[in-house]
Amino acid sequence: MGVTIFEFWSITPAEFDAYCYSYQKRKLTEHNAAITQSYFTAVFSNTEKLKPLENYLISEKEEETLTKEQLQEEKDRLAKLFGDNNG
Repeated sequence: MGVTIFEFWSITPAEFDAYCYSYQKRKLTEHNAAITQSYFTAVFSNTEKLKPLENYLISEKEEETLTKEQLQEEKDRLAKLFGDNNG
């Protein structure tokens, strides 16, 4: 993620959240670049008919927003998994 142990312990949770957000965006960009490169390799080799490139890329708009009920279910599942009975 690009954060040393010293930096990790000297930043605030908000700053760490910003690091995580930036890391996620960077990885998404890297993923889409790799998919684009693979797509054009397949197109140039003309091995098969392909769907449009947009079908293979991950869009930021596709991020799922959970409902309160889904969040509570996930919280309960994790609490059960990690043995927290306060959930």
